[in-house]
Amino acid sequence: MKEFFRIITLFLLVCGIIFLSYNIYSYANGKTDNFFAITMSNGDGTLISSATLVRNSSKLEDSGIKGDEYDFNSLYNPYYYLLSNDGKKLYKQIYANALNYKETFVPVVDISVDDLLDVVESVLNDHPELFWLGNSFSYKYNSKNICKQITLTFNGTQHDKDLFYSVSQKIIDEAKGFGTDYEKELFVHDKLVQMIEFDESAINNQSAYSALVTGKTVCAGYARAFQYIMMQLGIPTYYVTGTADGESHAWNIVKLSDGYYNVDVTWDDELHGTHSLFNKTDEEFSKHHTRSSLSSRIVSCNATSYEFKNISSKKEEQFVYYYE
Repeated sequence: MKEFFRIITLFLLVCGIIFLSYNIYSYANGKTDNFFAITMSNGDGTLISSATLVRNSSKLEDSGIKGDEYDFNSLYNPYYYLLSNDGKKLYKQIYANALNYKETFVPVVDISVDDLLDVVESVLNDHPELFWLGNSFSYKYNSKNICKQITLTFNGTQHDKDLFYSVSQKIIDEAKGFGTDYEKELFVHDKLVQMIEFDESAINNQSAYSALVTGKTVCAGYARAFQYIMMQLGIPTYYVTGTADGESHAWNIVKLSDGYYNVDVTWDDELHGTHSLFNKTDEEFSKHHTRSSLSSRIVSCNATSYEFKNISSKKEEQFVYYYE
């Protein structure tokens, strides 16, 4: 059996070499305008892209949507403000095309392949409401390493928007019944812990949709669902990527009246509904969580007034919710 797999592996390797060689030959001799596709990642596995080198970019498909009419707030969209001016223009264009379900377009600015991943990641991190936008995309670039066309991927859940909004609105309406942002935050945290199950095999598990509609997701789904609900309540909440105990992970940062806090709904669910990772400082989180990529450049979490241990010690302010 081992010999069989060795032969198959060698066969596939030879086929790959032949295909690549032909691709290079065809491109070099003008027989094709496209070159061999390569795959890239943003480093923590949350974003995947495939690229194609093109010779002629004059006839590329374009949706015509530019996104100039949109503007974003640094309090609610921190990743947008990490970008250069050209990066911000492309961010708006990606957002507008995703909002209008347009997959393919030509960038409004010349942007390098190196900067492209940061822009796409920024849109995904800032906008959990685009739950149909996948975490993979493809692009075409020229010999100067400039992106000439982008093709987004949609996961199909845009056709179930009404269901998503209906489920979400019930949680939002319940949360609005509490007085302070802290009370609302704790309610949403406990509600998601109660209704979601961690499942790596869940469909569309990088989206808020998977968490709120199907009730099965991974850390990305937990974090984006929490971010979406909190943002609808007017509470600034950010999506954070990095590692936890050495594995790729996602969690949130929440802004309350005295500053910013880390929240990890996934880990609290895995720890049987505890609040061990609820409203913690960076110092406490650094024992097991490490931010990466763009997330390492947004706000620090040093506030302490609304740490769960501080609030729960006051009997009159202990808000822990359980559901049948």
